[in-house]
Amino acid sequence: MRTSNDQFIGGRLVNGYDYQHQAWVTDGRYVGCGHRDACGCYGKTHAGEESQVSVHGMREDRGGRSE
Repeated sequence: MRTSNDQFIGGRLVNGYDYQHQAWVTDGRYVGCGHRDACGCYGKTHAGEESQVSVHGMREDRGGRSE
């Protein structure tokens, strides 16, 4: 999992990309995609919901970003 530019707070992804679900997260919530209405991707289906990605076992630095 790439974590160098992803921001985690309390172990949960708040800003970055959720590779497991292939969706962007902003302010702790999934962002809707720009695909056509019938795409069915995770971002469109779960837009506005809180992210479910965590970094169990990964070290967090002072700024809440994982290395």
